[in-house]
Amino acid sequence: NYVLVIDEINRANISKVFGELITLLEDDKRLGEDNELKITLPNGEKEFGVPPNLYLIGTMNTADKSIALVDIALRRRFEFIGYYPLYEGYDIDSIELLKQINDAIFNEKKSADYLIGHAYFMNGKSIQSILLNKVIPLLMEYFSGKTEIVSRIFNNTFYNVNYDIVNYSWNITQE
Repeated sequence: NYVLVIDEINRANISKVFGELITLLEDDKRLGEDNELKITLPNGEKEFGVPPNLYLIGTMNTADKSIALVDIALRRRFEFIGYYPLYEGYDIDSIELLKQINDAIFNEKKSADYLIGHAYFMNGKSIQSILLNKVIPLLMEYFSGKTEIVSRIFNNTFYNVNYDIVNYSWNITQE
């Protein structure tokens, strides 16, 4: 078996990347299958087909606005499997904070596509540093720069997160 991983597949121009080959990715169009297809490649290689032992994995961040570029042709040829934050295996305070942040995000956005992943909290840095340098900038993007919504995300946590309009910076304090 062979695996080809295409990271951030939704950022590519799918028709330029795959061209006519996209049809060959379908299970029933692979070599040895009932509806086997072979094509001639632009470089002149004839009788090209996709073997059944080739697996393609395309990753994407579903919160990314470029997901709209993933057209029907790609959607019907891939399975979409969601991976969501893990709430075990790292610092209990970080776990509880992440749960509370994600609950607030879900209530605000009504979608699991915007949940914050656990990787930010697994690097040994201080929670304040993670919030200031990773989480808050992402939330500012999610909520189009609306500081009041970002502050509200932290209402049910043990952190006060407020935007200082005098110094144009975030203040983060632990209760």
